[in-house]
Formats: sequence, C-alpha cells, structure tokens
Amino acid sequence: MRKTIAWLILSVFICGNAFAEERLYSITSFEKGLNSHIDGWLTPDTQATVSKNMRYNDTFGAVAKRPALKYYGTIGAYPVSSLYRFYSGNGARTLVASGGSKLMYGDDDTGVFTTIRDNLTDGKTFAFVNYQNMLIAMNGYDRAIKWDGGMAQTANTTGNRTAGNLAADAGAPFAELLTGTGLTASKWYQYKVVFKASGLYYYNHGRSNPILTGADVHSVKLTDIPLGPVGTTERKIYRTMAQDTQNDAETETIFEYVTTISDNITTTYEDNASDASITSLDPGAEWTAYTVTGFDSSVPLGSISEGFNEKLFITGNFTELCDIYWSDTFNPDFFYPTSYLQVRPDDGGKITFLKTFLSILTVGKTTSIQKLYTNSSDESQWELSQPFSYIGCIASKSAATTPKGIFYLGRDGLYSFTGQSAELISDAVTPEIRDIVESRFTDAVGFFFKSNYYLAYTSDASSGAENTRMLDFDLIRDAYTIDLVGMDSFCSLDSGLDFGTFAMGSSTDDGKVYISDGKVYTSTSFTSQIAKYQRAFFRNGTLTDTWVWGDEDSPRIELAWTLTIDEGVGTIDGHTYGTPAGSAIIDRPEKNGTYISPIVTANAASLYALYWNEQLNTTGDVTFYVRTGNTTAEVNAAAWSGPYSNPNYNDLSAVVGKVYLQVRMDLTTTLLTNTPEVFVADGYLFRITYRKTEEFVEPPFTGTWESGWKNFGIAGTKKTIKRIRVFYQGDEGDLSVNYRNDDGDVDNTFTIDMSQVIPADVDGDKHYEYRGLGEHKVYTFFPNLNTPTENVAVGESFKFKINDLSPANTGWTLERIEVLFETNPILD
Repeated sequence: MRKTIAWLILSVFICGNAFAEERLYSITSFEKGLNSHIDGWLTPDTQATVSKNMRYNDTFGAVAKRPALKYYGTIGAYPVSSLYRFYSGNGARTLVASGGSKLMYGDDDTGVFTTIRDNLTDGKTFAFVNYQNMLIAMNGYDRAIKWDGGMAQTANTTGNRTAGNLAADAGAPFAELLTGTGLTASKWYQYKVVFKASGLYYYNHGRSNPILTGADVHSVKLTDIPLGPVGTTERKIYRTMAQDTQNDAETETIFEYVTTISDNITTTYEDNASDASITSLDPGAEWTAYTVTGFDSSVPLGSISEGFNEKLFITGNFTELCDIYWSDTFNPDFFYPTSYLQVRPDDGGKITFLKTFLSILTVGKTTSIQKLYTNSSDESQWELSQPFSYIGCIASKSAATTPKGIFYLGRDGLYSFTGQSAELISDAVTPEIRDIVESRFTDAVGFFFKSNYYLAYTSDASSGAENTRMLDFDLIRDAYTIDLVGMDSFCSLDSGLDFGTFAMGSSTDDGKVYISDGKVYTSTSFTSQIAKYQRAFFRNGTLTDTWVWGDEDSPRIELAWTLTIDEGVGTIDGHTYGTPAGSAIIDRPEKNGTYISPIVTANAASLYALYWNEQLNTTGDVTFYVRTGNTTAEVNAAAWSGPYSNPNYNDLSAVVGKVYLQVRMDLTTTLLTNTPEVFVADGYLFRITYRKTEEFVEPPFTGTWESGWKNFGIAGTKKTIKRIRVFYQGDEGDLSVNYRNDDGDVDNTFTIDMSQVIPADVDGDKHYEYRGLGEHKVYTFFPNLNTPTENVAVGESFKFKINDLSPANTGWTLERIEVLFETNPILD
C-alpha cells in the first residue's frame, strides 16, 4: 500500500513537470541588423525582419533609433542634386551644392546659399575634385567649372566679380573689376587663352566668368591665368567686345586679341585696353585662325572625375561612352588632345565609375571591372588590364570607395570589388534591392562615411517619383537597416577644421540640406567651431603686458613690452651713454600679462570644448577664460568662466551658449627672462567647439524593430508567456511593444512610458514595474494578469515588434528582451 501511494505521488510530480515548466528566454544582442531575405522562422536572434530608422553601432549588441536629421539650409525650390565640401589652402571650408540650374555655396553660420554659377543644365549631378586649392566641378553637359572660393561680388567695386558669376570655366582665367576706365562701362565681357608650346598653338574653349563692368570701375584684372605645358613660351589673352547682356557675352564667338604673356609663370594681368584699341580690321580673325590651325586643349566634357598621379582624369562623356581623358601633370587646365584611351569600346557597356583603390585606378563599366596601370612616365606604355569581374556597375552614382572595397550597385544587388573580384554583399536585403524602381536604378546614390555605406534609392513600394529610401550598411557590425528618408546627394565634412560630420541633400523640391554628426548614433546637432590663427585678429584684441609677434598666419602671444624701444621716451633708469647702468628691464616689465580677444560671433546653442597651443618655457603658465552674451554689451558686462588650464581639452558645457563670445588669456612666469608662448599649430592658436543654434526640421518619424518567429528554443511545444521584460534607454516619449503568436489569435501591445522615474510602480500592485540603474532601465509586463482571457499569451512561436509612439523625434535604445514562459504540451 505504501509503495502504491509513493508511486502515485511520483507520477503526479513527473506528469506535472511534463505538462508545465517555467523557463527563461532572452534576446541579448541585436547587432546584425536587418535580414529581410531569410525565412522568418529561421531569423537569428541577432537579426530583424524589419528595421526602419534604427542604428546598430552605438552600444555593442543594442539597437537604437537613429537621431533626427538637422537642418543646415535650403538651396531653393528644387532637389539638391550635388553636395561637396571644398577645402582651400588657407584653411577656408565651404559647403557647395547644386540644384536647378545653379551651383551654390552655403554659409555655415546662417545656412544661406549664394549662387556661384547660374544658367547651367537643369538638375544635373556634379562630380567634384579638390585640386591645387581649386574646386573643379563637372556634370557632363556644361563645360567643367573651376572656383577658387572667391565670394566678393559687389557691383562697381574693385576686386569683385559679378553676382552669380563667381566661377570660370576650367582652362580660363578669373575676371574681377579693377579701378580704371579702360573698358566700356556697364558692359559684359569674357576672356579666353591660347598657348604656344614647343612651337605649336593650343586653343581652349573655356571662358572666364562673365564680368559686368561698373559705371565708374570698368577695367578688368585677370587672375589664375592658366599655365601651359612644359615648353610653353607664350600665352595669348583674348576677349569679347562689350556686350549688352550676359547671354550676349556667353554666346559671342568673336574674340579679339588683348596681349601676349611671354612666359609660363605669370598668372595675373590688368586689362585697361579699350574696345577700339584692340579691334582689328578683320574682327576675330586671329582667334578664328587658331581654332582652325591649332590644337584643342580644352577640358573635355565628363560626369566622372578623379585626381590621380598629379593629373585630373575625366570620363563619363555621354557621347564617347568608353573614353578616359587626363590632364597635363600638375595642370588641370590643359588637356593634350591625344591624352585619352578607350576602355573595351566594343563590349556594349559604358564607363560608370573611376576610383582610386589600392593606389591603382579602377575603371567600372556596366559590363565589367578592370584596372588602368599608369606607373610608366611614358603614357603610351600605360596598360589596361583584362576584366577582373564581369559583374558591372549599372548605377554610376552608387559607387563609393570603402575599406572593404569599391561598393557599387549591380543589376541584382550591391557588390564589393575587392581588387581581385566582385562579391555580393546584399543577400540579407535582397527584397530591398528588388524594391528599387528599375527605371530609376541610375538615380541611386551611394556614399561611404567612416564605417557606413549609404544607398539612397527610389522605392517601388513607396510609389515615389524620386529617391524615397536609404539603405544603411554598417561595415563594423555587418548590419543593414532602412531609413525612411529621401536623399539625392551626400558629402563628408571631415577635413581641415571640420569635426567629422556629413551632409545630405533632399530629393524633393523642398531643397533642404541636412547635417548628421559623424558619430551618427548619438548626435543631436551640427557641430561647428571657432579656430583663430591670424595675427590681424589678435592684434585687434586688448593687450596688457603682452604682445602679438610672428607672421600673419603664424602669430604667437607672449609677455612683452607693449611699446618698442624707439617709442620709449627718456633714458634707461636715468643713465646716459657712457655711464655705467644701474638696474634696467629691457626684455619685459612684468611677470604676468593679459590678452583679451575681440568679440566673436558664434550663434552657439551650447559650448563643448576649448583647446590651445602653448609652450611654457620651464617657468611659465597659461590659463584661459571664456564669456558669452547675446549682445556685445552683454559680453562686456559678463563674468569670466574659468580658469581653464589644459591646452589639450577643457570642458565648456557649463558655459551658456549665446550669440557672441570672447576669450581671455592670462600669461605668467617666475622669471623675467622667460615667457610662456601661445602659438599656432594645426591651424589654430585657440579653438572652441560648439553646437550651433538650429532647429529640428525633419518631421517626426518612428523607429521600428521586428524579430522573426521565436519558439524560445523548444520546438513542437505550446508556451504561455508569464512575463516580458524590456531593457531599454530613453527619457521621454512612449515605446510600443507588440507580441503576437503564430496562430493569429494573440496580437497584443503594451506601452512603456520612458519618462517614468526609476523605480516606479504605476498601478501600485507590482503588475507594471519600472526599474533600472542610471540610464539603463527595465520595464516588466505580466500578460495573463491583465487580460480577460487566461491564456491570451499562448502559442508555439511568437514575434516581437518595438516602435515608438512619440510625437517628437526622441531617441531610445533597446538593449534586451527577456521572456519568462511556461511550457505546455500540444494536445491537438
């Protein structure tokens, strides 16, 4: 009898465990991003079937909603077809954009765009090269343009160009107004150049920027007159006669001889000759003769450019589809007519990219990928390889050089050309590739920045007529996601004094340019900086027992007399020449001094950090102070924040950002014969980084992450979810969590209030709990205790979807999903 009872008890225990057992299942890493190609039943925990507006590289393993894009400015009522950051040799940096018929530059402080060149072919994309302190831009339809960064455009003013005409054609000089009355007043002119090299004449179709003479200032100065190749002995300057309109000047074909420059060094010329003095009996005959008997050295038309081996390479000619041209060495204004080659002209393809990869020029066509070997100084010995791949690039603008190869869009996916072969890299997002509207493949735009490759494209699912989606591939995590944004252009801001951000241009006719931080995942704004390095700026400050020495671009500040010996009055310590001197100070009068800078316009929302360059010379010290204000009077009345003593980094986050700011330096020493120095290095004497005042202009959007089907590691068994815990970061807005089963009879959602103070028990009975430590929070939800049906969270497999319901673009991070469940047998 006792054995029977024991057996029954044991049987109940065993059966009970067979029928119900609590277990824990956790998704602890989301690092691999989107895999929309895999069957939802096979999706690993590290991947998602839906990933929209998410990022995977902030915290390893976690997934975060992408930050909202920040507004830089608006170019006009047309898409932003091109973007580029132009860096000139003097440290200037300018954002250049194209849209409609204009090429423009932006003001980093105001976001206002000004026309560089107008009357261009509408809506075309430009390729850019930063070469010898010159921006060279080309679109394949108009002559290549060059711009030196010149912005002065006040009419009738010496040293200025005509508004809307700041750029010249490559191969021509720049024209600016010059004090004088040589040319006809209030008329339009343009200039060209002819070269004589090794006894032969070469003409160039490139024209200077159109110049409108002033009512009082109507002579012209030419700058950056192109040089010829080695062996050039003459450069002849020609110009149009006075024209009433810009269009008349630009369409005029008769050019008259002005002068000959008998060297290959001079790059400027002052033109004071009247029209009457240069008009020949046979107008334009000499220029016409050169175009008949000479050789054309004009910069060829092209839509693809690359600076390589001190030459400018151009391809993408819409007539000569397989030709590559290159300039004279160190001379992008001059192209020998024989300096070109054809790349597999009979294979039915056209050239779609030209990239430097592994120090070799790589040529992409729609049908193949090959290399151009240019090691020999004899161009006739240059060699084109056989194709390394027959999987070509069909979208010219999709090609981008990355650390893992040249990424480009092929007919059936994204490929990486590694230098030896082309490898498919987009298998995980095959449905997204198939979603690209086939007739818009050539409009897809690729861009690589730091660790991410972005591909903007037109989505068939969105029924858009322009680029409406952006595929984001994180090379570090090998993770894809989709951004619901429409972009036509990109550029990086990561050289000179820039901080490592990138810009994006809208694909719609709102003409908006956006800025995203280079870190991408934690950015809240467009970061800018003030970096001062010019002596004239510092000389305008207030100096007390200090002085500014050095050259204009490399000044230094140190303790010093504020007057020279010649400016002094009287004798040293009352002594006269020939009499032994007593004590006297010549080197400097004090062991401490102060320098206060001029007030600087910043328009700062908040300050980040302060840096400077110092040499203490054993016994010295330097400390800095900062103050801000919304008016100059407010700055002058404000208290100083400081002292700051670390030249390598000082946190300024406690200083309120305002319109203006000012810097003070205190220099001290313990020996009169020694002085600390503050000097210029890396392009600055002192530098302040800050966030500019700007607004969120991107409309609110939702970040969405969705898992595949999860059987919690136990196939063929029903589960009852007892508890769901969500580990997250976020301080505002609501996070929506949906769970549904494979039978379709469970589809429930609960909401996390991310603004809840931790810890918190909302309903007072511990059914909903907010816990955590610091920024890491945990929300606990109990499904079956808060629903009318006891087994509402029952199923063999479940899928989870997370998105935000926030009215604003608030950020959040998903760190982990933990499910406590009970197993049940499948009885049917």
